[in-house]
Amino acid sequence: KLILQEASVIGRDFLYEILKRIAALEERIDLELSHLERLDLIRTRSLQPDIEYMFKHALTQEVVYNGLLKKERQEIHEQIARVIEQLFKSRLPEFYETLAFHYKQGLSLQRAIDYLVKSGEKSLKRYAIEESHQYYKEAFELLSNKSDKSKNEKNLLIDILIKWAFVFY
Repeated sequence: KLILQEASVIGRDFLYEILKRIAALEERIDLELSHLERLDLIRTRSLQPDIEYMFKHALTQEVVYNGLLKKERQEIHEQIARVIEQLFKSRLPEFYETLAFHYKQGLSLQRAIDYLVKSGEKSLKRYAIEESHQYYKEAFELLSNKSDKSKNEKNLLIDILIKWAFVFY
């Protein structure tokens, strides 16, 4: 159950290596994953280049995810983001959006804002204007809703607005 819960926080598709690094039952993970496959709850999605599993049904993932306490979910999201940063250090831009999501759901709003801005910049470079707009909007709302902003945070808010203006341009 615990492995299934941790996997559900990663998402419908989840990489074995990420799950292994956040799992509380790391020594039994292979046995438990094969057991979950036999129960027809998950299945192997790909073996190359990395082992990837997926929930057989999206509803299963959603029910398991919603069965977790909010605090537990936040902690797992935080762990997932840190593991992704470690695992994919050399390819980090590929994961900006995922990192923004997990940090936003976790406990690190400052890091979520940072990755949301990076996601906005990345989307703008690809001319994905609507996507870029959404990332900047999300970053702006997270930061502007924060009470007692420091001077650096106020400056960051202005930087976000300036970068966001290019989307409208």
